[in-house]
Amino acid sequence: MKIDTFRILGWLIPALCIGTAGALIWKKNGEFIEAGKVRNQMHLAAQQALEKKREIDSWPVEHNYAAVPEGRTEESTFLDYLKSRCASCSVALSSWTSQTDDYGKGKAQVSGDQKIEALLKGLRRISSTVTVTGSYNGLRALVMQLEASDRLYTLSNPTWSRTPTGTTLSVIVSRFVVPKVAPRPAQTGSSPGISVSQ
Repeated sequence: MKIDTFRILGWLIPALCIGTAGALIWKKNGEFIEAGKVRNQMHLAAQQALEKKREIDSWPVEHNYAAVPEGRTEESTFLDYLKSRCASCSVALSSWTSQTDDYGKGKAQVSGDQKIEALLKGLRRISSTVTVTGSYNGLRALVMQLEASDRLYTLSNPTWSRTPTGTTLSVIVSRFVVPKVAPRPAQTGSSPGISVSQ
């Protein structure tokens, strides 16, 4: 019996092509299914992140404390806070000074608005001229952290300069305290209706 080679090849080659195409389709289908799973996971993560953002946005707004009660540790607390912020931003605190002003005690008006002057009366402003040195990005991050603090700091008269070691920023950072009221002296003697034992 004579073998018809061309007929065998005519059946074998299409069968190989179909098998190869089937294997390729099977592989691509598996990759497609896997990509769909990854896409679904990313979509779920995006939804969870969006829900978390909405939850955070619904939180009450943090209050800035314009003034805090004056304490004996005000200067050291502020300096420690400033040092920690500088360390977190990789900048160096070169120098700082402090000056105190009492509003409503012979101080010239700062705004010209009587309502603002009335609100400021009785407060004490502690201003510190701070000089820090480091990279521009670090100094910028420090300023942003001061602005974002839960305590109100006002920054004024910023001066930027370049030095061989980096960038130097000199700025006045002010904070406000409510001075303690001196206790009234104890009354002696007697008053109508009240007997005082000696």
